[in-house]
Amino acid sequence: MLLKQAAKVVLLAGLASVASTLVLSRPARADCYLFDLICFDSSDSRNTDRRSLPDEVASPDVESPPRRRVPPIGTTRTVRVTETYRLTRIQLPVRARLPWVDTGIDLSPGELLSIEAAGMWSTGGENPLQTDANGYPDAYSPQSLDSRLPFASLIGVVGNGDPFFVGESSRDTIVTGGRLFLSMNDIAESFDDNSGGVRVTILIKQPL
Repeated sequence: MLLKQAAKVVLLAGLASVASTLVLSRPARADCYLFDLICFDSSDSRNTDRRSLPDEVASPDVESPPRRRVPPIGTTRTVRVTETYRLTRIQLPVRARLPWVDTGIDLSPGELLSIEAAGMWSTGGENPLQTDANGYPDAYSPQSLDSRLPFASLIGVVGNGDPFFVGESSRDTIVTGGRLFLSMNDIAESFDDNSGGVRVTILIKQPL
């Protein structure tokens, strides 16, 4: 645990040296996200969902606590049917301090998955730097949940598949089927000092 915390400190220290090149704040503006479902002033701190989630959360099989089949507090769901698809939209919060959040969504093979995320979070450490769901620019950690994907980015996994990059936007990914989990790509067992979170909008297209 101490080695993992030390690794995070070293990585964040390197990021801090280039902090002047990062955009850590945003001007006040109205943001509209996936299919105009979410519109709000991104500078307004009241948009942060401050309700707490259960301490026990579901995770994938690798280095994970027992799964809990309960979607996060604050989850909303709407369904619409067109001539070609059954469209299901789900909104839910993903907290930076919780690894592998169980979305409560079971996907079927052949469905199309789109995800958009809005918000800021930080991996903590001595000099925490905020970033969006795309993670820290050009930063990778061999000890993160998936070392191939950007450090502190939003990532997902479906069933027993490989983790994939979500970031601020991932469109029309064809899934093989299984439970959907989402997480910050942080160092395993080192989530307790993280802060912030992202609000995720998920669109599932089921062919008719």
